[in-house]
Amino acid sequence: MVDDASDNPLVAELAEGAYVATAYSVAHETAIEATFVAIAGGTNMVEVVFPEIKPTASLIAPDSAPRGSTIQVSVVRVFGTTCCLS
Repeated sequence: MVDDASDNPLVAELAEGAYVATAYSVAHETAIEATFVAIAGGTNMVEVVFPEIKPTASLIAPDSAPRGSTIQVSVVRVFGTTCCLS
């Protein structure tokens, strides 16, 4: 059994049997579990893949503006929906 390992990839010698691998992603703030069976005399590989992080919002606006100026903000995307700001 392996606890609190942070190697990527993590390689471990396991006895034959059934296991649950739990991977936690700090960036995703979520855990994914994979159930697998280790077979004696062979190489077993378990891969846990986290989905691509997609931004929940994006803003189209100038990168910078002089202090006190007014800038135009035209589009905000929230959860894949486009809406306009005024």
